[in-house]
Amino acid sequence: MPLVVGAPQIGFVLDRSGSMEAIKAETINGFNTLLAKQRQIQQDATLSLALFNDSVALIYDAVPIADVHPLTIESYAPRGTTALNDAIGMMVQALSKRASRLTPTLVIIVTDGDENSSRSFSDEHVRQMVRYRQSGHDWNFVFLGPISAHNYARSLGIPDDCIVDFDADATGITQIMDRLGSSLAAYRLGDRDFTLRLRA
Repeated sequence: MPLVVGAPQIGFVLDRSGSMEAIKAETINGFNTLLAKQRQIQQDATLSLALFNDSVALIYDAVPIADVHPLTIESYAPRGTTALNDAIGMMVQALSKRASRLTPTLVIIVTDGDENSSRSFSDEHVRQMVRYRQSGHDWNFVFLGPISAHNYARSLGIPDDCIVDFDADATGITQIMDRLGSSLAAYRLGDRDFTLRLRA
């Protein structure tokens, strides 16, 4: 398996637990709008997408963004609990298989809740994985979630400027997905202050 050096790789970890049912349509529309915006950028990048509840499904594994299909009500059907550690851990493992130390890598985590059902990865295991890749590797992590989960994100070593809260309602998820699309575009174009767009 060849290692990617130049092209950025994006890991998207998206909550599909039961509590997301109330904002299912807006989450689907928000992700699909973000995807359409990324396709307009003339710069190579791959996307890995993990949808999670009490289990984790790696829907795309390092696929060119142009080849990623929009979410549908069939592919995004919220249910179950929140195995957040497992989702992050599996995504980091998947991305690491293709990345050299110089590969620009952004991991995006979107959740409306907190860890409550992981079986494979502990808090400490995920913390070590995240901090190792932030030190000496060109990796960034962005956590979008409720204020109640911010201490969890900080405990992983994710800096405060990369932790953003949103209201888990139709307006909140629509706004944060729109800002995330702009932030991701800025990241891919080399803007190191890309996280500022999450608060625009």
